[in-house]
Amino acid sequence: MDFLCTTKYGNTAEAYLISIAIFVTSLFVWRGSYTILRKTLCEWALNIQNTFDKHCLYRLTNLSTLLIPIAAFYLAKRRLFLEIELSTWFNIATLISSQIVLLLILANVLEPLAEVTLIRSLRDVHR
Repeated sequence: MDFLCTTKYGNTAEAYLISIAIFVTSLFVWRGSYTILRKTLCEWALNIQNTFDKHCLYRLTNLSTLLIPIAAFYLAKRRLFLEIELSTWFNIATLISSQIVLLLILANVLEPLAEVTLIRSLRDVHR
C-alpha cells in the first residue's frame, strides 16, 4: 500500500500531513507567544504606567496573537486542492474570523478612550 497515494482531490497524504503540522504548530506558537508577551510586554507596560487597564492589555495581547492560527489555517488550506465550494467556504470562514478578531482588537483599544470621554462628559453635566 502506497502511503503517499493521491486522493480524489489530487492531494497526497504528505500534503495533508504538512497542512495539519502547520496548523498544530501555529497553535503552540500562539500560546507561546501569548505567554511571552504577557510576561514581558504587559508587565513592563504596567510597571511604567499605571494608566493601562490590566485586563484590557491582556485581552489585547491575546487577541493579537489569535491572528497567528487564523493565518496558519489559511496557509494550510492553500496547500491543499479542494472543491471550489469547500474552498470558498473555508476562505469565507477565515475572512470572517479574522474580521471578528480585528473588530475585537479595535473595540479593546477604544474602550479606555470611551471610558475617559464618558467620565469627562458626566463631570461636565454634573457641574
